[in-house]
Amino acid sequence: MIRPLTATMLAVLPCGGAAAAVPPATFLDAFLTACLNAYDDPAARNAVIAAAGWRPVADDADPMLAAVMEASRDALASARDEEGYDGAVAAFGQTLGGADAYLVATEFDMPAGSEPEIDLLGCYLYDFAADGPLDASRITARFDVPPAEIENQPGIIVAEVWNIETLPGVWELRSTFIPADGPAAAITGFSGRVLSVTATWDHGGRG
Repeated sequence: MIRPLTATMLAVLPCGGAAAAVPPATFLDAFLTACLNAYDDPAARNAVIAAAGWRPVADDADPMLAAVMEASRDALASARDEEGYDGAVAAFGQTLGGADAYLVATEFDMPAGSEPEIDLLGCYLYDFAADGPLDASRITARFDVPPAEIENQPGIIVAEVWNIETLPGVWELRSTFIPADGPAAAITGFSGRVLSVTATWDHGGRG
């Protein structure tokens, strides 16, 4: 089975380079709308994403998006070859607050007959130009839950993880910021801000 970190990191890969950053409040609102209104059902999630104004874009719509999508598709291919998973990766784009933003939706389906048979669904919103982390208090205030994990290494990485019991099936909600020109950026190729949610979809709940 894919480990939580693998699912979380599927799309947390190279970003950077947009001229303007998305305003923090706009960024969070866009994430909550597109990624959390139907986080546990891929068909419903896709409908919500479209209704929120996100439009499908080519993998190479942005050079850094191309790297994200290549890595995500490679991860899916490896899981398919090694563990029999199936699934999909899709990219969407929209202008938020005058800045380009990209959303990546992932779906990993466990092999038929697995017990339990559960999909892993990921939704990732990228601000390629952000030069600072999202204020964690915004998410804490929204869900009335403090971060379960905090990583604060100035110049390297700032990340928080929330375990939100009021969202059944949510594995984790994560906010990550990696500054440009830092060692983490050199290793991962990622610089900028990403909000992500990883959730499970139990096949037993299908109608």
